[in-house]
Amino acid sequence: MISAYLTWHYGAALRSAFTIAGNFIAFALHLFSIRELMGSLFAPWRRITEQPEGGMFSSAALMAIWDNALSRVLGAIARTVLLSMGAIFLAGTVVLAVAIVVLWILGPIIPVTFTALGLIFLIPG
Repeated sequence: MISAYLTWHYGAALRSAFTIAGNFIAFALHLFSIRELMGSLFAPWRRITEQPEGGMFSSAALMAIWDNALSRVLGAIARTVLLSMGAIFLAGTVVLAVAIVVLWILGPIIPVTFTALGLIFLIPG
């Protein structure tokens, strides 16, 4: 009976624990759209752009270039803030996922260890 439990605990259930941990990490990546934010880091903010009118060095064209550059800088700042928040959330998720898997691995050992320690401390020595 105990061997069947340990076979399940360290076999199918451990594989499931790794799958669940991987799903939480994938969730964190998708929640903050890390891949998409990295790919569009210097894209204009909310696609706000202006088309230069007139000649290459006309005031309207220079103003459009300035507005487009400013829109890209604002987009990079906003995306960097979101990427930072996503990185913090992802790091926390990874730490919790690793902790859960480690606790799952140590699960059958913990009650036995605490019971043995309790008995050792009860016996006057």
